[in-house]
Amino acid sequence: MDTMLSLGHRFNIVSHSAKTIWLSFSLGIGFHHLWCALQKTDRPRKTSQVRVPPKVQDYRGLCKGQKPLIILILGAPGVGKGTQSAYLASTFGLTHLSYGDLMRKLSDDRASVVSTLPLKEGSKSPSVPDDLGALLVWKEIEQGMRNDNKMAWLVDGFPRNHRQVTRWMEQAVSVQLVIYLFAPMSVSASRISGRASGSGRPEDGDQDVTFDRLLRHRQESEPMLAKLEDQGFQVKRINSDRGLVEVQEELHTLVKVSRMRAGTQAEGAPY
Repeated sequence: MDTMLSLGHRFNIVSHSAKTIWLSFSLGIGFHHLWCALQKTDRPRKTSQVRVPPKVQDYRGLCKGQKPLIILILGAPGVGKGTQSAYLASTFGLTHLSYGDLMRKLSDDRASVVSTLPLKEGSKSPSVPDDLGALLVWKEIEQGMRNDNKMAWLVDGFPRNHRQVTRWMEQAVSVQLVIYLFAPMSVSASRISGRASGSGRPEDGDQDVTFDRLLRHRQESEPMLAKLEDQGFQVKRINSDRGLVEVQEELHTLVKVSRMRAGTQAEGAPY
């Protein structure tokens, strides 16, 4: 009887291991992820035969618990998201992903579904449904992790509203930090007007369009931030109507702490 129970137990272990192997290969998650999955079985093995690569080269090879660092930087048009994003990306070795730039790039790509979407009135930016926008952002991050081992991201201008927060939570990983830059509407409007000649965005030169955008953002921002906080995200509100260096010093401290907590170290990123 003991022999039969032992054989049955071994059969269950082998069967479980076989299912794990099949699932790993069918999902294309790679050899390293397969090794992670096999750790959950009771199959006897020599630990000396298993080596963990010194550096993860492929997102498909990440074990559970190895997640990318994702920071969101939000705010109305003209609050300085682009300027501060460039500073943080270069300082901390983050991959800067601008939602607006991504959608405009995809709009020019005839192979992308975004190229089939209508443009916003008086703008070169496409009108992208919330669920599609969230999916495309995550796809861009996933491809960067998978193909180029980009594990630290600064996403600029996404999400746009609380609906995109819901879509993000349905299909993607969590976020370590949400930075929300704010400034008086008059300050934002003045900055937008000042950049109109070189931004390549026709809407920047139209004051009526500018105030419509700012009003729409004001209406959507609080429900969006509340949704992010309800999901447990760390949201930090930063007044950007101050000196550039003062704002950057505050942002530097926030991102440094978030990176240390996440345990994500981008190569060559100075502190």
